[in-house]
Amino acid sequence: DPFNVQFSGALANQLAARGQYRQAMEVLDRFEALPHGKRGLYRTQLEIMNNYARYDDKLATLIEIFETDPEGSASWGVIGHLWWTVPEIVTLNLKDEAEVLYGQVEHIGVPWFDPKAAAFMAWGRELFLVDSYQWAVGNRDEVIEKRMAKIAGMSNEEILDDWHVRAKNNAAYLWVAGQRERAIELAQAVRHATWGPFHAERQYSWTVYLAGMYIEVGRADDATPLLAEAVANLEEAYAAGIRHPETLITLASAYGLQGNNDEALVMMERAVDYGWWITLVEMEAWTQHILQIDLWWQQLQDDPRFTHSVNRMRAIRDQQADNVRSLLTQYDMDELLAPVIEEMDRKAKELGH
Repeated sequence: DPFNVQFSGALANQLAARGQYRQAMEVLDRFEALPHGKRGLYRTQLEIMNNYARYDDKLATLIEIFETDPEGSASWGVIGHLWWTVPEIVTLNLKDEAEVLYGQVEHIGVPWFDPKAAAFMAWGRELFLVDSYQWAVGNRDEVIEKRMAKIAGMSNEEILDDWHVRAKNNAAYLWVAGQRERAIELAQAVRHATWGPFHAERQYSWTVYLAGMYIEVGRADDATPLLAEAVANLEEAYAAGIRHPETLITLASAYGLQGNNDEALVMMERAVDYGWWITLVEMEAWTQHILQIDLWWQQLQDDPRFTHSVNRMRAIRDQQADNVRSLLTQYDMDELLAPVIEEMDRKAKELGH
């Protein structure tokens, strides 16, 4: 059934994993003709755009959802991605525009839903709208201090139980805060967490990051088998047709940490072919490469192939910035969000919240 939401969402994810971004979007667009047909696929659509760092497409889609379906907009998947859009715009060097959007969405609280969904929403708001935005605009010390205060009394097991995605972020914060041994311990546990089948890099990015941690603290022998494992599995995924840009750049990072610079440069260029740009270009503005394991890039900066890839990435970023600036000029977000907030309030009252 071409109009089966569950099947089409899975198909779109598989196409996206193979680098077929536009084809994935076409699968989801087939629901346009059905009454509320796309509502069940909003999150899939926004997730794919987010994972591809197509922030202009994502903002345009959010605006379309707010315009056409205020009732469907009042969901944790849509509102969560709205919050996430704010720090993403900062990575496009649109700090002023991001500050305005932050003021327009910061008052949107965690809506009704069941306790589990509400807890997830609260986590997403804190991570994406608050911490990620503050980090992106340069208030990194405050973010690290806040996060360290929260996890100071927690064991690694408690951090993992809290949620493994948050555990991954906490390992990164521990590293930046100078607690390297504990960061390594947590990263060791995180790399064995189940990420699901969406993309190959979800399984091996933290194997590569852990290897980078080992190298940074002088434990290169411990990094060697991890890199060999990651390269073997990512090469297998590549041979099977996986072309997601994050998968390709994870493989490029593994090659670089192994010292295989030629292979790293080739895979970096292939990642750009499929739309990758953010990690390198916005190293300073976004994460300052939070674990600082991609120092192999510094060895390549005089290579013309490296310069070519960087220039292509900057062109992608700048085009997205132009598109986002145009959208924010064209639409009044306060006006778009008013019926969404009204719908959230209505449903909350119905449920007695």
